[in-house]
Amino acid sequence: MYEFPSGGEEFSFSDKGKHDGQNAGISKEDFLLLKNKSRIRNSSFNIERFLLAPDVKITRETRAPEELGAYYSPWYYKTYDGKRSPTGYKKINSGEEDGRAIRIDEHEVAKEVLSTEHLERIEGYRKSVHPIPAEPIIIAQDLDTNRTLILDGNHTAKAIYLNYLAGDSIPPIPVIVVRGHKLAEIIGDLKIVNK
Repeated sequence: MYEFPSGGEEFSFSDKGKHDGQNAGISKEDFLLLKNKSRIRNSSFNIERFLLAPDVKITRETRAPEELGAYYSPWYYKTYDGKRSPTGYKKINSGEEDGRAIRIDEHEVAKEVLSTEHLERIEGYRKSVHPIPAEPIIIAQDLDTNRTLILDGNHTAKAIYLNYLAGDSIPPIPVIVVRGHKLAEIIGDLKIVNK
């Protein structure tokens, strides 16, 4: 469970009395404090542009598990001579390599490209996130392309989606959404996702 700095309120998506599933706003400053506790890479997140962007909004929401399949993860691959191989964000972003992000529903690509460590972590999460994670998944939705990138919680999202496909009954998933236009200028990974 995350603790949000404003008023020291501890927020839980199961706390129906306070929020009742409504979209609850988060200030940019509070989000930055949360971001620093997360696994969001600072190298791909322009904090100055984030703070100055007038239309960027952050909300706490929920998503149906089937929606996670269309979200992109910051796991990248390139195709060379018909074979896929992993590649890093820095190589793609610098123009050294032409690559693309893996969507959560791209299972065969993930099996081919992700390391054994990633795949084992996903399998471990499949057992531990049931029915929903303790912490919200953090996502960014670019309103210009309507593409969504998972900023924190990729293994969790993949595990939940696989459990959903296996027929598990999964309630709505807690998410924190960073939403705005031209988000690729703030979140570098979206440059790759939006290609």
